[in-house]
Amino acid sequence: MAAIVEFIHTATLLHDDVVDESSLRRGRLTAHRVWDNPTAILVGDFLYSRAFQMMVSLNNMAAMQILAETTNVIAEGEVLQLTYRHQPNIPEAHYLRVIQLKTAKLSKLQHNWVQY
Repeated sequence: MAAIVEFIHTATLLHDDVVDESSLRRGRLTAHRVWDNPTAILVGDFLYSRAFQMMVSLNNMAAMQILAETTNVIAEGEVLQLTYRHQPNIPEAHYLRVIQLKTAKLSKLQHNWVQY
């Protein structure tokens, strides 16, 4: 389960850096700056698809449902973030909602995965 969550998290970071046009993550060049956008996106897609393969191997419908819901919520957060792009004065509540849908959702999942 932990590896699945980490694959999903890494995929979201790869995609997010492309969308945000980020040059650095934790002080290092982002994947799309080292290679290019298509490579970073496709590696992120590979990690997502591999995570879903790993989910299926668990043969646990409840865990699969939670992970599928989580990835959907994260994608919703990414789309919401795009709607606020280049709007530095959005209300704090909107900013916090984006964070909740993105990383906070994944963080909550990591705390609850032990039961599966």
